[in-house]
Amino acid sequence: MSDRLKLEWRYSALIALIVATYFAAVAWYAGQHGALGALALGSLNPLMLAVFGSTFAILLVVYGVRLALRSRGPGMAARMWRDVREQVLRRDLLLARVTILAGWFCMMLAFSPFKSLIGRAHGFTMDPWLSQAAPMLFFGYHGWQITHAVFGNAVGTAFLQAMYTVWFLIVWWSLIYCIARSDKLRFRMQFMLAFLLCWILVGSVAAYWLASAGPCFYQGVFGDPRYAPLMAHLRDLNHQITAMAPAWRVLSLDEQKWLWSSYADNANTFGAGISAMPSMHVAFAALVARGAFAIDRRAGWMMSVYAVLIWIASVHLGWHYAIDGIVGAPMGVATWPLAGWILNRTVWRDEAAPAGLPEGVSAA
Repeated sequence: MSDRLKLEWRYSALIALIVATYFAAVAWYAGQHGALGALALGSLNPLMLAVFGSTFAILLVVYGVRLALRSRGPGMAARMWRDVREQVLRRDLLLARVTILAGWFCMMLAFSPFKSLIGRAHGFTMDPWLSQAAPMLFFGYHGWQITHAVFGNAVGTAFLQAMYTVWFLIVWWSLIYCIARSDKLRFRMQFMLAFLLCWILVGSVAAYWLASAGPCFYQGVFGDPRYAPLMAHLRDLNHQITAMAPAWRVLSLDEQKWLWSSYADNANTFGAGISAMPSMHVAFAALVARGAFAIDRRAGWMMSVYAVLIWIASVHLGWHYAIDGIVGAPMGVATWPLAGWILNRTVWRDEAAPAGLPEGVSAA
């Protein structure tokens, strides 16, 4: 067995152990609250299948474009077959890609039901404290009051909504990047492990112990209209945006309505679940920024700016208190060295870094 294949087997076993442990823990918790059946909701979920199908479609399109640019005239079929043998059927690469996809898929089967259980089984215990603490950060003002003073027009709000929506694409782009690359072995392993740890530790464990609903759901949960002015202003801005360009409407209002309906109806729907603290959007954007610094400093700074915009947008659109992102960002970044520490003591325990290791990522 080659050294690389040995590393891939160790890595696959590590990912399988982490995901299986997480799934078992969620299954136990769901069983304790009579919701074990919720774990079956994603097995053939159309949304998940569509997302995974689109992932493969994107990979094929990218490959087709690259192949067309590199190969012209006769010999394209031979080049394609060689690529299949070298980049698809090679055991170490095939194992890595199956591990990444299967690990993410299985984790999401448990993540969505657990997130839905947080509010129902645990309750939103942190909102009153977070709501009172928020003005302490900004000299008596709530975060949304500041963002709406700066971005509180139709153009600014549409821009922040677009940034918030792009986050979902970045999640998948990062996944596709790690599937498509055959080099940067250590980077791929560390980022994908941090990727999973971020969803599990920040999106589930921390979200459970810091359970909160967020400003947009505050009145529904507690019957307190303190954030009604924020939501009314967002609806007014949405009317203005829709009148100018319907495609740029404030999608967050539709999503919030759907999430609240799912919560109120106790529906086990994939993608449902309410959780504000810590901000998973900010945490993951911060993790991507940290990973980008390991490859290229300019990319790292660009993603850092994006993470700040995501934080602003999360407050502006009513999803989060400002402190949610302040807590979530360092949590997301912390999964990067944690993933490295785990790899060094499991997968890379007696191996040296391979050639072509990206600058800023060490094997030690």
